[in-house]
Order: sequence, then structure tokens, then C-alpha cells
Amino acid sequence: MQLYLISFGFINIHYAFNSRKNVEKSQFEEYFINEIITGILFFCLAVYYPFLFTGIPSEIKSQFYFHLWDSLTVHLLCWKIYLYFSKKNNIKKNRGFPYSIWKMIIIGMHNEEDDSRLDLKRKIMHFLTSAGVVGAYLLSAKVNSWLLGFGLTGEYITRYIWVVFGIHLIWIMNIQDLIRLTQFNRLGRFATRWLENSIRPKELNTFTSAAIMLLSWLPFVLAPFQVMMAAALIGANSDAMASILGKRFGKKKINSSKKTYVGLIAGGLSTILIINITHIILPFQNLNIIQIQILSLITAIAFMGIDYFVKNISDNFLNPIICGGIIWFFMSIF
Repeated sequence: MQLYLISFGFINIHYAFNSRKNVEKSQFEEYFINEIITGILFFCLAVYYPFLFTGIPSEIKSQFYFHLWDSLTVHLLCWKIYLYFSKKNNIKKNRGFPYSIWKMIIIGMHNEEDDSRLDLKRKIMHFLTSAGVVGAYLLSAKVNSWLLGFGLTGEYITRYIWVVFGIHLIWIMNIQDLIRLTQFNRLGRFATRWLENSIRPKELNTFTSAAIMLLSWLPFVLAPFQVMMAAALIGANSDAMASILGKRFGKKKINSSKKTYVGLIAGGLSTILIINITHIILPFQNLNIIQIQILSLITAIAFMGIDYFVKNISDNFLNPIICGGIIWFFMSIF
């Protein structure tokens, strides 16, 4: 399994350096930086992968690791089969147009359709992903007494579900990006339709934000459940609210960027709300209500600081990492 992770780390970094001088990419340094970060995060995942199920009995842990490797091997095989048949089908149905044409189609869609509607479609995917994090915990807690009969607990299953779905989603998004950018004619209609509803024009010459966001969540599987839940919800939903409300109601731009002050405030308020909702679902142990509000305010300020000051590093990576790190540190000192 770690060989898979290391291999994809090298593949991503190789692509970043190999494509750095492309005319359409060279003027945007953030593309190269975020592609390198994606590769490094695969290496980081390979390092802490053996510790993902710390605290789980060894016999159960070994089964978890085996089934994770087994399912991922099948996943990669399915990609191989899908790419083979989708390429043949593209040729048969005369859908083998070059990537440059597809990029023009996407840009045209954004010019013709209200961009806020397209952005809403993308953010719905963020909402659904974060809802899966909460849903996995609630479902596992609900069947905890039943799981005990098999030597399992809701805590074991929650962590396993988070890891399995997280890693598989990362593979889906990252492989899709690499194929789109290097061998677009091998992608079938299902994949291109998915991309039409999720990709932004500025991502047409680089990776989408999905894989880097999910990679930034996984370290928090090692943290208390509250930290993982809050980091995932903030990374997906605070950013989504900042984008949706900023585009809908924002007028004044931040430093000549597309971000607005309304979006900045919306993201901060969403962060405060998310930490309080997390506390309702899964209380922060040893923290009283005043400490919870102090934590939520500090985290919101960090979120807004990232949005305001950071330019060349994806906020989909920084928001979960920084905000989740603050929450984890705050919990550890109380």
C-alpha cells in the first residue's frame, strides 16, 4: 500500500516539473506549487499510513489494512479497464476531440451560464463529502452495540470508513486529473460530464482542488474525532459559504482578486458555526462553553487570514490543515 502512495507522490511531482514550462501554465506559479504539495502529501500519507489505526486491536487492525490494500488494488484495476474501453468507445462514437477543444467548451459554459450556479454545483459536492464524514460517525455510533458482538466498536468502524472513503476519493480525483491533463482522449463521457460540473476555468491547466483538500483531511484521522470532523467541515463548508455568499452579495474585492469582503466574513462566521455544531454532535472534552467560543473565534480569524493573505497556495489545503491544527492544539492543552 505504501508503494502505491510513494509511486503516486513521484508521479505527481514528475508531472509538475515536466509540465512547468507549458505556455499556459508558466505564468501561474501557484499551479506548480500546488502540484508539488499534492505529491508531497502522498509521501506524508505513506509515512503516517502505518499509524492510521493506532489503538485498534492488532487482529482487527491487520484486517483493516488488508482490505484497504485489497480494495485499492481492485480500484486501480477498474481504472485500467475503464480507460481501455472508454478510449475504444470514444473512437467508435467519434468523441476523440483534443483537450484544447474541451477546454474551450468549459470556458464557453462559464461565459454563457451564471457562474454562481456552476459554483453552487461544485460546492454541493463539498457539502456531500463533509456530510459523509458526519454520517459515518453517526451511523457507526448508532450500531455500536451491534458491532460489539463482532469484537468491533463504532470508533473502529468510523475511523476505517473515513480512511477508506478518503483514500479512494483521492485516487479517483487524482487519477482523473492526471489522465485529463496527459491523455484526455482516454476519458469516457461519464468522466468528462463529471468534470464539466466540477472544474473551474483556472483549473483547466492543473489539478482540481479535490485531491489536495482530501489529502489535507487525512492526518486528522490520528486526532480526536472532534478534530477530524471540524477540520473536514471547515475545509469543505466554510470555503463553500465564502464562495457562494461572496459571489452573490459581495461587491468590494480583496486586493483586486475575485474574493470579496462579504465572502471573507461569511467564511469566518461559518467556521464559528461549524465548531459549535461539532460540539453539539460530538462535544469537545474538557472545554467549557467560553473556551469553545474562544477556540471558534481564533479558528475563524485563522480562516479569514488564509483567505486574505495567501495567494499561491490552495486554500483548500491550508484551511483544513491550519484550522484543524489549531483545534487539535487547543484540545491538547486543556
